Amino acid sequence: MSRGGRSRSCARLSWSSSRWAPQEDRAGEVVQHSEMVRIKKDGTRIDVSLTSSLVKDRKGNITGSSSISRDITERKLLEVALAESELRFRSVAQFATDAIIAADNDGRIVAWNNGARFLCSASRSRWASGMLGIKIVQVLRPPPAP
Repeated sequence: MSRGGRSRSCARLSWSSSRWAPQEDRAGEVVQHSEMVRIKKDGTRIDVSLTSSLVKDRKGNITGSSSISRDITERKLLEVALAESELRFRSVAQFATDAIIAADNDGRIVAWNNGARFLCSASRSRWASGMLGIKIVQVLRPPPAP
């Protein structure tokens, strides 16, 4: 035991590059981040975010480790639901005969479908290469007055 009644032993950490993503904290010390599936005492599987760092004394000797685990199961479920929703939207938009053009808050084109390409009479190569990022009013402007 060290001063204050704390144990000086530290758990072994896995430093496999496939499981850990090293980053530096504000003091320049390496902090490891990992996401994994863990099993609770009742047998339930949960997604966990684990952050670990080494604890050093004033001389720079490793005296222990510090770890924080967070249950990220809900976030992971939301990510899967979002990916499924995006896939459904892309499937519907791609095969719709109606024109669908998506623009950002500035009115710049971020996505479109083949119906929009046909409506705007753009060649496939021009549409694919030149329409992303331009203002939607440049593509869908009303015809000139007679």
